[in-house]
Amino acid sequence: MDKKEIIIIILSTFLALSLGFIIFQNVKTTGNTISGENTELIEKKAVALGYQLATLEIFQKAAECKKVPIYVDNYTLNLIALECAQKPK
Repeated sequence: MDKKEIIIIILSTFLALSLGFIIFQNVKTTGNTISGENTELIEKKAVALGYQLATLEIFQKAAECKKVPIYVDNYTLNLIALECAQKPK
């Protein structure tokens, strides 16, 4: 290796380390990580969305006159829409 190749390797290494440090500092100062407060907010939104999707699925199945099983621990309750249970006159 001649001096030119050694200088290029040293400068490339220095450039890579500098870019890594700059990126690390940027992430650290801008808060692009999830903090405790953000985690709680995300969890609350996820739980609310889960309830909303579960309720929507129950309504969709019930509207198709399908029985909808609801499970809680060892108990099962089968729901069906009242309109589906009534006989037409």
